[in-house]
Amino acid sequence: MISGPGAAMLDSKLFVSRLNGDFPDLYERWWDGDEWIWINHGKPSGTAVTGTPGAAMLDEKLFVVVADGSLWERHWRNDQGRWVWNDHGTPPATTVATAPGAAMMDSKLFVGTANGRLYERAWNGTQWVWVDHGLPVGTSVATAPGAAM
Repeated sequence: MISGPGAAMLDSKLFVSRLNGDFPDLYERWWDGDEWIWINHGKPSGTAVTGTPGAAMLDEKLFVVVADGSLWERHWRNDQGRWVWNDHGTPPATTVATAPGAAMMDSKLFVGTANGRLYERAWNGTQWVWVDHGLPVGTSVATAPGAAM
């Protein structure tokens, strides 16, 4: 089974995850100018990707959640001419439970967590940090945050 499409990048790339079978990996559908090509990006540290990829930032990075509830970034490295995985770990005392969503200005995104809270992953100028936005009044966060404005 393939996830719904997520994380479109400009006009040439779309990402999906395979959620079962032998290869629960991240896949890219890329337009090379003549035809659409499938690219298997694999999985970080051998841990299965568990949902729709999200929070595409420009044409160089996107984020996925894996089976242990951690957040991973797939980032294009111009200096190396290849994609690399970066581990963003988990928010304090919980795990990521929703697809990453609402990417903003190449510096922040939002996720729902296993304890129902909304967390932001933000670049503060020197490092990525987790910011707890708490719980909605009388309920909890259950789905991926939507589009950012």
